[in-house]
Amino acid sequence: MHKTPTILCDKDGDNMKVALYIRVSTKDKKQNPETQLGKLREFCRSRNFEIYKEYVDIASGANWNRPQLQQLMGDARHHHFDAVIVTKLDRFGRSLIDLSQSIESFRLWNIDFICVDQPVDTTIPSGKLLFHLLSAISEFERELIRDRVKDGLRRAKAEGKQLGRPKKTLDEKEVFHLYEEFNSTRKVAEKLGVSHVLIYNLLLKKHPQILQRRKNQKTGVHNRNDKLTKKGGIL
Repeated sequence: MHKTPTILCDKDGDNMKVALYIRVSTKDKKQNPETQLGKLREFCRSRNFEIYKEYVDIASGANWNRPQLQQLMGDARHHHFDAVIVTKLDRFGRSLIDLSQSIESFRLWNIDFICVDQPVDTTIPSGKLLFHLLSAISEFERELIRDRVKDGLRRAKAEGKQLGRPKKTLDEKEVFHLYEEFNSTRKVAEKLGVSHVLIYNLLLKKHPQILQRRKNQKTGVHNRNDKLTKKGGIL
């Protein structure tokens, strides 16, 4: 039979203020949050912990952007409570990387983490040791993922596969006619959903004369404005 943690008070000797986190799966409709809540409430009563708030998510454990979980993390950052309590680790998260990063954040914020049904309790030495082991395994997993990604990129490059976002093919005639219509590389780019630099470079390469004509038109307008300004006696 598993022995639950026996820590009765926080670092200051007063009763701990704790947050209860509960997650039930969206797939299993028979799961009731009250099953986990009842166990956690009883755990807190037996240790005279003060419950700050109960955070309940009905979501997949693979989804880290759970509303109540994100609110709990925000409240932990502002130290609204002293510890987070869950029934099992998989109720908090299924990803070892996400789990260890969250517990590491709790450590930085001086928040303890207690798992009632499993021997994870950062208020006691053995719990801290287990957390460090989880963190080491998590870092090892991250390194494996990075190595697999690098190997995949090298293999794809060796096979001549194009990496990154595929290049958008532009119709030269369409670009030319749109520029004749709008007389602006930016407006053409907006129309085609590409960078105006891409449009400008294409025109510069294929139709430099229309860009020069546009430049000459702008220069002519500026020259006429200068003449009108001088004639009017402003300068």
